[in-house]
Parts: sequence; structure tokens; C-alpha cells
Amino acid sequence: MERKRSIRRRQKPPFAERAKDHCRNFTAFMFSNVGIIFLVVLYMIAGAFMFIAIEGNEALERFAQIPSKRNETAMKLWQISCCEVNVFNKSIFEEKVGHEIRAYQEKIVLWARRGWQGSDITLERVARRRAMRAKRRARTEERDYSLQTKGDTKMEISFILCAVYLLLGMALIAMCFNLMQKCVRGCFHCAKPIPVPMEEEAEG
Repeated sequence: MERKRSIRRRQKPPFAERAKDHCRNFTAFMFSNVGIIFLVVLYMIAGAFMFIAIEGNEALERFAQIPSKRNETAMKLWQISCCEVNVFNKSIFEEKVGHEIRAYQEKIVLWARRGWQGSDITLERVARRRAMRAKRRARTEERDYSLQTKGDTKMEISFILCAVYLLLGMALIAMCFNLMQKCVRGCFHCAKPIPVPMEEEAEG
């Protein structure tokens, strides 16, 4: 009888109980210091991909207009030098050309602030990228038309996603603050003086 009891005690718990234990351990790990660091890193990576998905195509379309603007500026400079102003009239020629170049420089500075890195992106490349993404989505799953609607609906969806992202960030900040409070309280408890027994004081 004793052997049977020992064998029963050594038997593994059922799968449901083991799954619950693993879930509890995983939840405790995710709310610990290492787990919160992992969540913060994952939050940043997910936010980067989300903002690329929301604003990536619009930025590409905006930057695709840069080569055409540069060609327009070159044509204006050629028009000034060949037809509009006498080249030998140095003051007027420099004034006209300087005005066009300053306007183009202001556009370049504005594009650089918005993320342009100097590479030319054409509208054909933007269209090709969109076509490739559409083919990949069509192969794996049905296209989600709700996220690709135009106009106000797309703006509303992007605002909702940004709001959810900010709420998750605030929750992570609150969790980090609570962990910091616990660590500081633990340090204060460790720093408290240890009381000396009365007998040792009398002997001293």
C-alpha cells in the first residue's frame, strides 16, 4: 500500500493544471523587471511598424515629387538665363537666379526635416511597392478593406490606432513607476538601523 501511495504522489499533475501553472509563471515574469523591459522594447518595435504602415505610403508619395521639383527649378534657371534676363546684366541676373535657388533650398530643408535622406524615389517605384504588397497580402489572406479606405475613414482609423498605442504606453509607464516604487521602498527597509538587544547594551 505504501508503494502504491508513493507512486500516486509521484504522478504528474494533469495537463490543465500544468497549463495554469505555466500561465501564472509567465504572467508573473511579464510583470517583473525583465518582463517589463521586454514589453517596452516590443512596444517600441510595434509602434515603429504601425507608424510606417500609417504614414509610409504618404511620405513616399511626397518624396516622389522631389525630382520633378528639381527639374522645374532647373528649367526656370534655364529660362531666366536664356530668355528672361540679359546675362551681361549681372545684378538682375544674380537676383533672379538667387531667388529661385533660395526657394529650392527652402524646399530641400523642409523635405529633410520630414525625413528625406537624399535618395530619389519615383512614383513608379511607389506604385511597384504597393503592387508587391497587395500581391503578398492576396497570397496569404484576404485584403482588409477597412484599413485601406480613403478619406476621412482612413484618418479616423489612424487616430484610433494612435490613441490605443498611447493608452498602452501610459499603462507601461504606470507599471514601471510601480516597480520603481517597490524597489525604492525595499532599499529604505534595508537601510533602516537594526535594533541592538538590551543585554548587549548592558554588557557594553
